[in-house]
Amino acid sequence: MCVRLFKEGWFETDVGEGFDLKLSRMKKEVVIGPEDVKEVDNDFFLVVVKIVDHQAECYIDLHKAGAVYLLVRILTNFKVSYVIFFFDDGPLSITFPVENRTVPVTMRALKTHLDKAKNLPFVKKISDFYLLLLLSRFLDPNADIPALAECVQTGTSVPKGYQLLIDSVANAS
Repeated sequence: MCVRLFKEGWFETDVGEGFDLKLSRMKKEVVIGPEDVKEVDNDFFLVVVKIVDHQAECYIDLHKAGAVYLLVRILTNFKVSYVIFFFDDGPLSITFPVENRTVPVTMRALKTHLDKAKNLPFVKKISDFYLLLLLSRFLDPNADIPALAECVQTGTSVPKGYQLLIDSVANAS
């Protein structure tokens, strides 16, 4: 509203010395509350915008193999998400679709990814940063994701239970 009024020439642009900068001087009288005034408090033009509260907690864990990773738990609008960062030149790839706000990654993408990598060992199939991020939606981020991350980091085989669970989720899509 303020921008429109300025473009339409309602504001006095030539103000002299000693003018109170907390006020906007108008060329014509305007109605503010019950009064017609030529000077308007600048706060009148402000719009209150709600700030969405957020919290972030970080967990750092040192694995047996010596690989350091950071698991970040982010709580925004009552939705919890997790991000995993490796701090070395590890075995992670980035071929899985990238999650973003406009196009969420579906479980169908998980199935397609696993089908494309069917000739690879299972640990290589899940050695992708964004795939692990997707898995953190339905696996326990405090137990399952660190266990899978350790398998990826060390190149050891993924336990059969995890393989079965991940394949089942992918095939259910």
